[in-house]
Amino acid sequence: METPDVETTVRGLLAAGGLSLTDTQVEKYVRIYPTFRAAADRLWDIPEIRYEQPAVVYKAKL
Repeated sequence: METPDVETTVRGLLAAGGLSLTDTQVEKYVRIYPTFRAAADRLWDIPEIRYEQPAVVYKAKL
């Protein structure tokens, strides 16, 4: 399976989020994306959190 290049991935994520950035801003995200992606992927390496919720859930009383 071929992986898309980082710039294509970043531009796709920004577009999906409805964000319109300058080329300079996109370049910065392209540079840091691999580091953030690797950090996010490492979260799954912790067996103790395998079946836990990814974030604290706060249910406000209405």
